Order: sequence, then structure tokens, then C-alpha cells
Amino acid sequence: MLSVRNLVKHYGQQPVIKELSLQFANNRSCIIGANGSGKTTFLFILAGLTKPDSGQVLWQGKKLTSPQSITAIASDAIRIPNFLTVRKLFLLTQSMWQLDFPDKLIAAFGLTPHLDKTLDQLSAGNLKKAHLINAFMRNPSLLLLDEPNIALDDNSCKALWQAIEDFSGDIIIASNEPAVFTDKGFKLQSIRGD
Repeated sequence: MLSVRNLVKHYGQQPVIKELSLQFANNRSCIIGANGSGKTTFLFILAGLTKPDSGQVLWQGKKLTSPQSITAIASDAIRIPNFLTVRKLFLLTQSMWQLDFPDKLIAAFGLTPHLDKTLDQLSAGNLKKAHLINAFMRNPSLLLLDEPNIALDDNSCKALWQAIEDFSGDIIIASNEPAVFTDKGFKLQSIRGD
């Protein structure tokens, strides 16, 4: 189970997350909040990609000291070098984490014809698929998905739902379309702690 205590994050003088305390008792949660409310920043903190100014992230009741060992994140805000091909991205992740190549996910998302394209040659939807596959292939304890259904076509949305259904760990999604996720059993959590 994940919880955060008194989480604070500023960008310059601008507070983005203010004294946020939440407990995620459900293994399927969807965080909500207005644009600019800190949803992506919150996911980045959980993934260890940015540090909070203060506060704690707890996993199974203990301070999370190496978040990248238990989390994987898919977010358009993550900048992956554009010169990489999709195949090379997956091979790097495979090598780094000692994983199997994600052939089934690639086929399910319809990304096979695009494996040898560089990331800057991909449409927004295909780039989203690459981010999602790269996160799902890690099979982490905690999967963090930032607006995962945005830019996906109908077949890719079906592949996303199947991947979510097949995933055995915890999932936290940030979304401005929460009804899509609550219909699938996700519990809402406000980023403002409301």
C-alpha cells in the first residue's frame, strides 16, 4: 500500500503540491485535479524522477528510498532521446532490467510496423504506445500512468484496458477524464487531498 505524508513541492516560488497527505488503499486509483494542480509532478515524485521539498512517500508502511526499484511510469512529460528507435528503447529497457522483449504488448498495441522508426517519427498516439509498453514491460509493483488513454485509437484503448486487467500490481493513473477509469473500478483521489 502506498501513502504520502505532508508532501510539498515548489517550482521556484510557485507551490505545486501543498502539504498533501493521501493513502491509497485500493490497488487501482485515479488521481484527479485541475490542469496545473500537480498530478504529473506527483507521479514524478512517486517514480523518483523529482524530489519533494518535504514530506514522505511510504510503501508498505516504510519510507520509499529507491522508488525506481518498484515503480515504472508512462508519461508524455518524460523526454526520451528522439534519435532512438522504438526497438532500441525496448532493448535498452530489456537490458537494464533483465526483462523479456515485450513482443505480446507490441503486437497488442499494433506497434510492430513502427519498431524501426525513431521516436521523433512517431505520431502522438504511437509515441504514447511506446511509453505505455516501456512501463508495462517492467511489470513493477507500482505502475504510474499519466493520461494513458489520451491520443490512443479504439484498438489501442482496448489493448490498454487488457494490459491494465492483466497487470497484478498497483496502478495509479492521473487523468482529467476520471469517468473512463471509475467505470473500470478505479477509486478517485484528489491531488488536493479533498
